[in-house]
Amino acid sequence: MDNKKEREEEAERLQDTDAPPYRPTVSVLEPESSQRSPSRKGLTSNLIFAVISCTVGSSFQFGYNIGVINAPRTIIIEWMTEVYKNRQGPSETLSPLGNSSNATGSAAAEEEATKAYIKLLWSIVVGIFCVGGMMGGVTTAYWVDKLGRKRTLLWNNILGIVAGALMGLSKLAKSYEMLIIGRLIIGINAGLSSGAGPMYLTEISPLHLRGAIGSVHQLVVTISILVSQVLGLPAILGGETSWPFVLALTIAPAIYQLATMPFCPESPKFLLINRQQEGKAQKALIKLRKTSEVYDEMDQMKTENQQLLSEPKMGFKSLLTDPALRMPIIITIMMMLSQQLSGIIAVSLSHFCINIVPEDKNIC
Repeated sequence: MDNKKEREEEAERLQDTDAPPYRPTVSVLEPESSQRSPSRKGLTSNLIFAVISCTVGSSFQFGYNIGVINAPRTIIIEWMTEVYKNRQGPSETLSPLGNSSNATGSAAAEEEATKAYIKLLWSIVVGIFCVGGMMGGVTTAYWVDKLGRKRTLLWNNILGIVAGALMGLSKLAKSYEMLIIGRLIIGINAGLSSGAGPMYLTEISPLHLRGAIGSVHQLVVTISILVSQVLGLPAILGGETSWPFVLALTIAPAIYQLATMPFCPESPKFLLINRQQEGKAQKALIKLRKTSEVYDEMDQMKTENQQLLSEPKMGFKSLLTDPALRMPIIITIMMMLSQQLSGIIAVSLSHFCINIVPEDKNIC
């Protein structure tokens, strides 16, 4: 019994001797602010300034010129009719034989022909904007790679100023051809800005804000459509003598971007990947992020570019025949069709006509 007790005491003594000393577990954690990557700090003043400069000069231009032509439609058509009739000269009210009935029938036919011609001209005024948009859109990739995102936006403002001048002076010059050419040029401007603008926004944004900042483009487009509809009301700038000003107002966003965009940096991704100018890309990132710790973001850009280059290039035929892309393409097409066929444009226009200008049915 004593031996058993002695063995237990000896085991306890050895256990206490061999056991390591107790050390409390202390969690030494860095503050959350020091653990956070510089690119996770959110918006900086330089980034906000660049976003505003880009969207006002590109996104606002796009949306503004979509809706600006709608409200003063009736007044512009009346002006075009007057210009056309003045060019044709006074029409004979009586036939050479003095038959007033024939003259009346001829005048009525001439009036119908004039209405048809003016309707065709007005269709051209409205539709030529879309033609210009296609021309600008298909050339965006060439210009952003050749000139860069920033310089493309800057040069594009020249088109906006020229277009605004042509449209604004068309009434003074009594030339609806100037109005048509101005709409074509501003359409090219809108096509270029709708491609180069969002590209610049996404490439200057940190990864965790890329989606939010990229959506600012569509937000500003929607706001600018509303602004153009309101400014085009007869009580504001859509009157008989003031409608050229609402069209010429498109010069203002162009001048704003020309004045502010030179202070914004070029797209760091363009400088690093397209131009292989790592030093300039680093300076651009430092200016946007307001921190010198941008190496991780630059490495991420390089990794994304390497992954992109490693993927096989696909043509239009491969896009349609690749089974892996079939379902995403179907989903995309159905989403676009559902948006266009949902009637949202008709609803928004009818809301404008019914609730904003119910007394003037000729506006819509």
